[in-house]
Amino acid sequence: MPTNLYCPRCRAAYPANVSYCLEDGAKLFERELVIWIDQHLGPYHVRELIGAGESSVIYRAEHYSLDRPVALKMLRPERAAELGSADEVFAEARNIASVGHDNIVDVTDFGTTSSGLPYFVMELLEGHTLDVLVEREGPLRLLRAVTIVRQVASALAAVHRAGIVHRDLVPDNVFITERESRRRVVQRLDDDGTGSGDRVVIRPEGTIDFVKLLDFGIAKPILGAPGPATRAGVLLGDVRYIAPERARGLPVDARTDVYALGVLFYQLITGVVPFDGETHDQVIAGHLYGRVVPPAVRRTPVKIDRVTNLTVLKCLQKDPEARFQSMDELEAGLRDCFSDEILLSEVERLGQRAGIIEAVDGGLEDVPTTAFNARPERLSAELANLFIKHDDEKLTPAELEAASQVSTREVSLTIELAELFRGMGSLSDP
Repeated sequence: MPTNLYCPRCRAAYPANVSYCLEDGAKLFERELVIWIDQHLGPYHVRELIGAGESSVIYRAEHYSLDRPVALKMLRPERAAELGSADEVFAEARNIASVGHDNIVDVTDFGTTSSGLPYFVMELLEGHTLDVLVEREGPLRLLRAVTIVRQVASALAAVHRAGIVHRDLVPDNVFITERESRRRVVQRLDDDGTGSGDRVVIRPEGTIDFVKLLDFGIAKPILGAPGPATRAGVLLGDVRYIAPERARGLPVDARTDVYALGVLFYQLITGVVPFDGETHDQVIAGHLYGRVVPPAVRRTPVKIDRVTNLTVLKCLQKDPEARFQSMDELEAGLRDCFSDEILLSEVERLGQRAGIIEAVDGGLEDVPTTAFNARPERLSAELANLFIKHDDEKLTPAELEAASQVSTREVSLTIELAELFRGMGSLSDP
């Protein structure tokens, strides 16, 4: 058997049926991907291969002058041949750079290797792609899924306003990193023996999922010259997420991305895509003619309410006219994806936490207990009073005293629900 896989660390060669290096446990890759490690590309020193997908490879690199780590994305040779000229790849870098949005990866440079392979340079992110998250955890809780989908929708809304359709919205193009939550924990400690009473400590609590949208390699203008939908008769992109109009070779617009995001949303809450098959033709036939099994009908541990079910199905309509007509419209629809039962289940989950008083942005105020019986719109308004301070400002002595007098359970539930609905209103700035 030929030795055609190599370790990116020790460069040992292995037969094709081995996946990991027996010496250091590193994942093995093809020789043409490993050879770039320790090479110099313009002002960048390639240090490490950190990921490889069907169409591209990501390396960790360093800028010589700035001594700054970056991510360097290079197309696989076969994908570069499909796309043709490097100009099309550089168009991706320009597409991303032209938008400027917190949920879109920052692209800073691009170039070509000595052999003509195009690459571009972007911010180095710590985390994992959405496909890794789904594979590891299966269907996500509705709250978490909606939080992720709304951030993607916000990024795509900005892309569409710039006159661009992404056309390749798949889980491995959605990167999940972490950001420190604005939530602050006010924790009551035991008496220290000095007779001064309970002590209170304030600290940040946890992190939240933060989305970065990647890979605009087959993006195209909404109006303008055609983009590379196919090459040599092959439809570009993952056909499991392709809209019917793309499969038919018809014009695309923002609603094409709405369909793809609907597929992704469906997968997040059910663990499967709506249409799959052994061949590309079978999958495409599903998009064109198949009936979508409603998410709520799938056997899944996630409780899917009626509004969420209808929201997903509206995204997946065959006729673009029957879908949400923009990402802004879809974002508005996502705000209603919480039934009373879902809210109560969140309250029950949060209520299991004990011994902590949580303060969002360092502030506390009384909230009517009737707010918990309200619909999300009213609850969001009722809890808005909680946000009376910002960032890292400290609580005043009076606020600390107030915090120590309030029921731990009541404040814990109140504050986290406040963050929930605050986040639903502005997920691009958590």
